[in-house]
Amino acid sequence: MWNEEAFLASKEIILCEALIDALTFWVAGYRNVTASYGVNGFTKDHRAAFERHGTERVYIAYDRDEAGDKAADKLAAELMEKGVECFRVQFPKGQDANEYALKVTPATKSLGVLLTGAAWMGKTGVPTDRSSSVGWKGPRPAVRVPVPVIVAEPPAAAAPTIEPLPAEEKRTAKEKIIEEPMPKPEPGAAPVPVAERASPATTESFFFSCKCRAFRRASRAAYASRCAH
Repeated sequence: MWNEEAFLASKEIILCEALIDALTFWVAGYRNVTASYGVNGFTKDHRAAFERHGTERVYIAYDRDEAGDKAADKLAAELMEKGVECFRVQFPKGQDANEYALKVTPATKSLGVLLTGAAWMGKTGVPTDRSSSVGWKGPRPAVRVPVPVIVAEPPAAAAPTIEPLPAEEKRTAKEKIIEEPMPKPEPGAAPVPVAERASPATTESFFFSCKCRAFRRASRAAYASRCAH
């Protein structure tokens, strides 16, 4: 249901046939207004809200046509059985709230006149106005009442922002990491032996020695072979 906050602000509700008509009253300053969803659109949610908030008076501002008049009479009979006073806002024949407000300006004044002169829909005499100490008879004008302000919940706390380091601090931190010495070996740990790499001179002498021995063996074998012949 649209604008249930109005029920918190006032015991008197303006009930329109359509949302655009309800918004017309709203824009004109009459915030204690809600809307049905068409002539047959007064739902169980509307009934529950009227009962829950103890609504005492309803200004039925349905369209002034045959369908609107029939629906208003039917709804008024139901509500008055529950102790809710009902008054019919009488637009000119064939008009609704929005059309009337556009034609008769200013809307605040023209709609206020219709609310003040709304017709009692009960079968008995007009009820005594509760606001009058002298027993004034007739419908009390629908007042322009403020609607309670709905305060939104505070937004969830945002995650803390990590600020980047300035260039100077970033460079200092990097240099500090480079300058840190290598960790020393733990005491008692045996050093790992490292194989020494042979120098080029040693390698060359080794191969030369091997060639000489092979040459001497080949020479002795050739000499022995010549003597045998």
